[in-house]
Amino acid sequence: MPTLYKKTDRRPIPENAEILTRKGIRHARWTDKRGRTRTEPLADDGTAVLVERGYWVYDYQGSDGWVKGNKGYTDKEATLALAQRLERDAAREKQGLAPTVDPARAQTPYPEVLDAWLDRLRHDNLDDKYVSNMRRLVNKMAEGCDWRNLASIRADRVSAWLLDIKRNGVPDKNGVRKPRIPSDRTVDQYLESARAFLKWCVASGYLPEDPIASIKKVRRPKRVRRRRAFSRDELRGLLEIAGPRVAVYRIAALTGLRKDELRQLQWRDCRLDQPNPSILLRPEANKSRREDRVPLNAEAAAELTSLRPRDYDPLGAVFSSVPTLQTLQRDLKKAGIPYRDAEGRQADFHSLRYTFCTFLALANVPIRTAMELMRHKDPRLTLQIYTDAGQLDLDEAVSRLPDLSSAYRDTSHHENQPDQSTNTHSH
Repeated sequence: MPTLYKKTDRRPIPENAEILTRKGIRHARWTDKRGRTRTEPLADDGTAVLVERGYWVYDYQGSDGWVKGNKGYTDKEATLALAQRLERDAAREKQGLAPTVDPARAQTPYPEVLDAWLDRLRHDNLDDKYVSNMRRLVNKMAEGCDWRNLASIRADRVSAWLLDIKRNGVPDKNGVRKPRIPSDRTVDQYLESARAFLKWCVASGYLPEDPIASIKKVRRPKRVRRRRAFSRDELRGLLEIAGPRVAVYRIAALTGLRKDELRQLQWRDCRLDQPNPSILLRPEANKSRREDRVPLNAEAAAELTSLRPRDYDPLGAVFSSVPTLQTLQRDLKKAGIPYRDAEGRQADFHSLRYTFCTFLALANVPIRTAMELMRHKDPRLTLQIYTDAGQLDLDEAVSRLPDLSSAYRDTSHHENQPDQSTNTHSH
């Protein structure tokens, strides 16, 4: 019987990670560069975290003994199926029989195998939208690469097709290229969907190995989009011309709520009649999928109170709509605010969250408090990404340094005086 496990790597404990205990085992919890909360166990000596690799490793009984340390898939079931097939093949080889992967199975028509894979996805309770999207992506690649059966799938054709759509666009049903060139992320989605399909084919015994395993994703720069915060004057100018959108702009800048969070905000979430008004974000409406309390200052509370109808529906949306990028760009142009500054940084809707964080820094709010208000787990996000350093008054900051001139003169005076005790002793 094959054995499945995941290997772990020792990695340094992230800065400012929270140390906690679960079931008697110490763990570190932190937020990674993508903003995801990570929790991993600590090593026995407490000097490192043990991070599991993303894929499964399997050992199986080969024809000459145990074969250990084989890299499997991220999917446990697919890895187990592969290991079991290899073990059966090894047993058959010992007896002089043919392997269980019959080469004739690779001649199975592609549509037939695709339908079997999609049925498996449905069996795993994946929703219809996901299954439909997988069918669309894999079929588009199959058409472009002329997949008649599994044996006709070749890595060179797939690589050439991905490069072609990246340069010239994706063709529609009639072969006409779409005018919009797909993003790198879209190109990678085609590759990832095909890989998922072919990994299942390998695990199910249709193929001995993944024919496109050597193809890599598009290499992208770490940070493609650069944002900036609005200055006080810019924000006031935007609010003056915003018309019916003034409330959503104001609340975004005074709470740091994200666009999707504002879109899902309901009146039942707004605690406006309490001594300390706040918004209580529901887990399903929160990016972090937890319940968070967002305090409101007097201006934000007054804005929401004036916006709330007398006979409001608690389940009703606070904002009927959230401005699209095009609407915001028109508002910026009307207010005389450049969408991109001289450094190429853009001012989009998420910049209002940057603005909120920068306002906290300008108000000298302690970093730990700012992290809580931003709902960050990593101070580097708060300090390095969301705080617009260009708006910090560095000159005023250095002007508050102590005056060292008198202390320097006093020190210099003493240093230039002869050492009386030494001279007396020498005489």
